[in-house]
Amino acid sequence: MPYGGKLSQKEDTLNYQSLSSLMRYDAETGELWWLVKLSNRARLDKPAGTWSNGYLQVQVLGSIYKAHRLAWLLHYKVWPTHTIDHINRNPSDNRIVNLRDVPIQRNTMNGSAHGDSEFRVKGVTYDYKYPSKPFRVEISRRGKVVHRSCHATIEEATKASNDFYASE
Repeated sequence: MPYGGKLSQKEDTLNYQSLSSLMRYDAETGELWWLVKLSNRARLDKPAGTWSNGYLQVQVLGSIYKAHRLAWLLHYKVWPTHTIDHINRNPSDNRIVNLRDVPIQRNTMNGSAHGDSEFRVKGVTYDYKYPSKPFRVEISRRGKVVHRSCHATIEEATKASNDFYASE
C-alpha cells in the first residue's frame, strides 16, 4: 500500500512466506541476499539488487521492487502500509533502524530545501521588505502556516528552522 490504499498488484502476489523462501534480509547492514539462484544474474555471494534513480531495486519472480520495501516485508512479515521513509535521507541505507512506514505527507517533511532555495536551508527565505530582519522562516503543513518568524541573520534563521523541525 504505497500511498495508503490497497497493495499494488505486484505486492499483492508476493507475500512474506514466498519471499522469505527466496531471499534473506540482514537488518544490521540493510542488505538483501538470495537464498536460491533464480537466474544467471542472481548471485549468492553478493547482495541482491541494482541501482536505479538512487534506489536499490530487486527483481523477484519477474517484478521489480524497491529494496527498502522488500526489507520491510522480510523484517516485519507484512508489506508497509504507506511510503517507506529513509530517516537519514540516504536512500542507499536500508538498515531497519533507518526505515519507517509513513504517509506521503510525513515523508515529504523529512526532505531537504528545494534546489532553487536561495540559502539551502529548509523554510528560510530572504524578504527585502524588512531590512532589519530579512531572513524569514515560514513552515506550512497542509497549506496552513504553522511557524513564522523573522531574523536578523541567516544563522538565527537556520537555528529557528532546525529547532522547529527537531521539535516535530
